Amino acid sequence: MSAAGQCSDDLAGGGRLHRGPLALYPPGTFHAARTLLTPVPALESRELATWPARHSALAARVRVPVRLTPADHEHWWRLDDASRAALTAAFPPGPARLATARRAGHNLSLGHAVRPYHLRALAFTDDRLTRPAPTAPAPAAV
Repeated sequence: MSAAGQCSDDLAGGGRLHRGPLALYPPGTFHAARTLLTPVPALESRELATWPARHSALAARVRVPVRLTPADHEHWWRLDDASRAALTAAFPPGPARLATARRAGHNLSLGHAVRPYHLRALAFTDDRLTRPAPTAPAPAAV
């Protein structure tokens, strides 16, 4: 996690941490949402410091496939090679896949990346639902 948790959530300052470059979004996206922006709630601000440990504890319990998709203009998560490896290593072997949304900011669903992001998420889900279930090994003959 970056130092982003220390910043405000407004469009002038910390908002850039949420969105990345404005060119990643349709014109007027954030102007239309200006009245919806509020400071980060105190509880959420306090929980930021505990998130890395909480992620590891929760991820270790996951038993289903997970697709994590940070944006290439992400400022809330560290995305260097070591951090990416640690993010997926927190899960049991097999469940986690890490993809990167190209030409996207933190909120993928607001930007131009919305269509490819959702199509890839649906394809991941479809692949998992249509894949044959693993079969248990046959009992050894006695």
